[in-house]
Amino acid sequence: MKADRTLLQILKAVNYSQTISEVADKLYLSQPYISNLLKKTEVTYQARLITRTKPIKLTAAGQAMINGLQAIISEEDRLVTAIDSLATAERPPLTIAVTDPFMSSQVTRLASVYAEANRRPKLEVRLLADNADPEELRHLDIVIGRKLLESDFMSLDLPVRQLYFFLSSNCLGYQPHQLYQPYSSAIFKSLNQTKYVGLADHSSFQRYVEMSFQKANLSLTTHMLVPTIADALRAVTTTSESTTITTLATAKQVFPKLDFNLIPIPSNFIALDTTINVRRGSNSAVKDLVDFLQGELIAAQKCEPVRNS
Repeated sequence: MKADRTLLQILKAVNYSQTISEVADKLYLSQPYISNLLKKTEVTYQARLITRTKPIKLTAAGQAMINGLQAIISEEDRLVTAIDSLATAERPPLTIAVTDPFMSSQVTRLASVYAEANRRPKLEVRLLADNADPEELRHLDIVIGRKLLESDFMSLDLPVRQLYFFLSSNCLGYQPHQLYQPYSSAIFKSLNQTKYVGLADHSSFQRYVEMSFQKANLSLTTHMLVPTIADALRAVTTTSESTTITTLATAKQVFPKLDFNLIPIPSNFIALDTTINVRRGSNSAVKDLVDFLQGELIAAQKCEPVRNS
């Protein structure tokens, strides 16, 4: 109880105070409050806890009260910890589904940071297909990707990201002393006949990319499909004359030495809008996580180059 904890602090402070006024000053309490609490306790137990002469001192009953209160409070703390642990074990995990293939590694990293900072042991991040069935979304708290039209979700927009063609060091045209190769029609034409590493389980995005290739008269042949963008980037480094589409954030995570080139893709070629979809009526824990994710993703986007038109 709060009164027990306050009384314990008062009695402990007596050991290094001359007067009750000093105790009040040290604990930021009023003198009348301290006097009333001491008097009430002494009446209840029919024992004097401190001497009122200067300097004030604990009586034997006062010291016994300290020992007893400390034992009670320690046991109360152990009980609260035990109950909290049981409640945490029974609490369902907060679930984040990512349907945007360029966000999975970023969201996973942010989720781990959040879980550590907030001591949230149950946080689940799933990578879903971009054409996930509504039934799959029923028990999810947060979905990051395309805007959901389901009425039980509300959507928060994220900044549009710059997408790039990725060139590894084993590709012709790789420039070892620069990160970016500026966009030009000549560079795009040089990608003709290049092998393209695409994404499995993202059929909608794959169709969009292949249609964009055709509209731009690019003859990229889909060489293989892999689960994630990180897998695609690694596959490109071991496949001659190949490329994939990525974001700067993902490429930097996979290859922190920045030993690759990025060719910016104009927004009129491929543009990918992403939203954070959160279930309506979510509890405060979900809302707090959404606020964290949105803030971090917006801040990260501000550090990246401006999109090309």
